[in-house]
Amino acid sequence: MTLGEYIRQTDYGSEITVWDKDYDIEVYFDNYGDDAWANAMMTFADKLDIVRFDGKGGVTVNMSDVIERNINNPKFEDLFIDVDVDAIMDDMPAILAGNVSEEWLVEFADCLT
Repeated sequence: MTLGEYIRQTDYGSEITVWDKDYDIEVYFDNYGDDAWANAMMTFADKLDIVRFDGKGGVTVNMSDVIERNINNPKFEDLFIDVDVDAIMDDMPAILAGNVSEEWLVEFADCLT
């Protein structure tokens, strides 16, 4: 099951705590909004496979695998200063908390395979 599928099953307004399977990060995805930011978050969530449920609504996903799979994507050169899995994963909490522009997040989500 993808994170996107899981989010769509939750009540509108729900917030899901998300961890990566390999990196010690905690980020949040939610089930509300219908703007470019919310749609980009859902596009990203659709790329993430859930590997574990915590039993309280939080999930562990394969985010680092998705980043690693896309690390040679030429678009990453435009989006990131340091195109390295460790550096990008260190930045993911800040990115997903809103410290990038809406346009940046849309471009990021759309370039992932």
